[in-house]
Formats: sequence, structure tokens, C-alpha cells
Amino acid sequence: MLVVVHGWIRWTMVRIVLATSVTFAQEAEPEATVPGVIIETSSQVFDKSRTVILSSEPADAKIYYTTDGSMPSKDHGTLYEFRVSIKESSQLMSMAITPEGETSDIAVANYLKVADDFDQDRWNNLEEEHRPSLPIMVIDTMGNGAMPGKGWSQTGAGITQVPRKPAIWMLFECDPENENRASISSDLPQLATRIGIRQRGSFSSTWKEKPYSIEAWDGEDDDKDVSPLGLPEHSDWLLYYPDPGQQKDRTLIYNSFMWALSAKAGRWAPRFRWVEAYINEDGDRLRVSDRRGLYTLVEKVSRGKERLDFKKLSDDGRTGGWQLSINRMDAAYHGGWPAKNGVSQPQYFHTAGTNRTLETPPNTPGRGDDFPQLRRANFNFESPSGYKIKPIQRIAIESWLYKFEDVLYDDERWLDPKEGYQKHIDSADFVDFFIFKQPRSEFRRAASEHLPLAIF
Repeated sequence: MLVVVHGWIRWTMVRIVLATSVTFAQEAEPEATVPGVIIETSSQVFDKSRTVILSSEPADAKIYYTTDGSMPSKDHGTLYEFRVSIKESSQLMSMAITPEGETSDIAVANYLKVADDFDQDRWNNLEEEHRPSLPIMVIDTMGNGAMPGKGWSQTGAGITQVPRKPAIWMLFECDPENENRASISSDLPQLATRIGIRQRGSFSSTWKEKPYSIEAWDGEDDDKDVSPLGLPEHSDWLLYYPDPGQQKDRTLIYNSFMWALSAKAGRWAPRFRWVEAYINEDGDRLRVSDRRGLYTLVEKVSRGKERLDFKKLSDDGRTGGWQLSINRMDAAYHGGWPAKNGVSQPQYFHTAGTNRTLETPPNTPGRGDDFPQLRRANFNFESPSGYKIKPIQRIAIESWLYKFEDVLYDDERWLDPKEGYQKHIDSADFVDFFIFKQPRSEFRRAASEHLPLAIF
């Protein structure tokens, strides 16, 4: 990953991404004027049924609720009268409305119904090799079907992003008092939250077990910072499946090995936890057969205090940072055209390359010696995204890269102590990036050819 902050390029051990950041004026959200609904029974696991009591102030406010993850309102949902009976995996969402029509924030609780497979005694009596020694992660779509995916094509053309599906996300940490093993029968999970989820990736989305993109949501579907398994708080998370198939990830640690190596060297890299994943999409209670195996829960490479800590790009593109990726073109905007910033097609670009003549028009596949030279690869906008970026911000980013390449491809200017590479590149990061490439290549070669690993 390549990050540009305040005019310097930095590399991190992810995939290649360029970054320098954006500030958009946002209207303040109207504050709720009614205290929130109190849900007496916290999010938990159950095996038969649960009775949930709701309350709110003022006492004359009416409470409306749903149990399928949809937004409650006066016109949608059930009027609360006495109690709520939960008989299936449910996401209880409730709102209070006063006689004057004032509304509260939406309160959320998650209830996961499990089959007898997860009875504590049965679980503890499983053969040792069948009892997870990793944290357990559960995703349940409450009978709303499989997580949506956009599909893929060789170039990314013709692909439209899909909306996220609401789901329950629960995580269960290993228990030191239970031989340091996790148990899904624990009443209270380490984390239980509402999420929006969809498949991610291009070709990897064709694998039997899919990679996923997760956003933690509050009751209004706004981003909500959470700390799964003790990782630093953020709303955006990825679930990476290390597929052991041929030409994929036989060792299950190609990516996590490099993230850990980068972190040990004092460089930023995504933090992660391995988990045993259970994914229930059929609407029945959760069963042991819903196990999907080993997944890596990992931080999304994104701007944030605990992630890539740089300031947003100013509206005029003069200050702040930005982030790019080198990949297939982005999928078409899922909200339909035009996107939020008025564009009507995916936004990407190339740079002029060694001959210093830009041959590729904006938002078209690369031509001539323009960079990137990788087949089907482009510079994509990540922060700000291609569907939020303003024209003047795009000009600022592309102009900076043009000036950088003028230095990069000029042997005399490249070595200039003031105007050369030192003005544009964090030298220590640059060197580490190429040092890390060697053990990565040796590790993958050794794994694919079943050779002893000796990289240092």
C-alpha cells in the first residue's frame, strides 16, 4: 500500500494503494428529542425462546418495534403492548413516539437462537480436536437469505455494487476458565451488533467460502464504531477467507504473515484475529453444520485515528491526504447514476509513464506506456472515493502524481537533495517495502513447492 500524506509517499504492507485525504461539509443530524427505548434483555444466545420487556420515558410515548432488522415506525412495525416474545434469531429494533409525534433514536438488541448442538455439556464433551481453540464468530441474516455479491469480470466493467444486507454479528472470545476455548453457548457474547454485510473481492467472490465486507451500524444504519475481540474501534471490517486451494493460500497465512512481519518491524499493517466462522443464511436456528471454517477478521485499510492517521483532503485539494488503490475499476455506484458527486461512470485514471506523455483519457483503460502497466489495473480513488471526490480534488491528486513522475523519470532531478526523491518519498518506508517483498516471495515459493522455509 502506498500512502501520500502532506506530499510524502509511504508504503504499508497491504496491497498497493496511494494516499494523500477530504473534508466535506455535512449537515448536522437532527437530534432525537425523546429518550431512547430501554430494552431490558440484552443481546444474547438462547435455545428455546426469550421474553423481552421494553420501556420508555415519557410514559405516554408509544413504542413500535420490528424483529426482522427493518426500521420501525408508526406505519411499519408492531405497537408494543406488554412484552415481546422472541422465538427465532431476531434483531429487535424499537422506537418511541410521543403523542406530539416526536421520535426517539432506534434501540437495537440481537438474539441468536442455537440448536441443541451447542448445549454446553455436549460442547464440552466434543473431542478435543473438534472444539475451537480460536474465538468464534457468528453471522446470521435472520432468514433473509445469502449475503449479496456484485459478481466480477476480468476488467471490472459491467459490474454494479450491491447494497449491504442487515445481519446479526456476534463474537465469542476464548475463556481462560474453559481451557482457553471459546463456547458459542455463552449467554453474553464479547460483541453483538447490527451490521450491513456483502461479499467483497473480484475473482475471490467465486470461491466456495466468500470474503465479506462489514459495516457496523446503529439503529439508523449509520456507521458505529465497535471493537471486535479487542481490536481498535472502527466501523469498517473485512472477513478474509484464506482459501487453501491450488494457487491460492495453501498455508492459510500468506497475508497475515506479512501483516505480522510489518507490525513487528514497527510499520503500520492491518491488525487481525483468526476466528472460527459460523454463517447462517437459511433462517433456521444456528447449527454446528453452519461452520464455515477459518476466517481472518481484519481491519479495512482506511483513514482513521487507529488506522491510516491522516487528515482529510480539503475541499480545494490544497491540504490533507488522500488514498488510492491499484486494482480493477470500481463497481458502478449501487444507488444508480448519477452518484453523490454527480458522476455517471466509475472514476479512475493512469499516469503518463516513462515517455511523459499521457495517452489515456480519464476513466478509460490504459494505453501506451501509461502507468499502471498491469493488465486491467487502474488508479482508483479510495479516500475520497470516486463517488464523492470533487473535480478540483481529482485535479490536485493527478497533478501531484504528474510532478512526482517528472522527478522519478529524470535521473538528475531524482538525486537532487532538495527537489529529488527525498522531497516525495519517506526513504525508510520505501526501503522496507522492498525488503519485505523478498521474504514474501520466498515464503510463497516455499509453500507452493513444499520447501523448507529459510528467508533470513
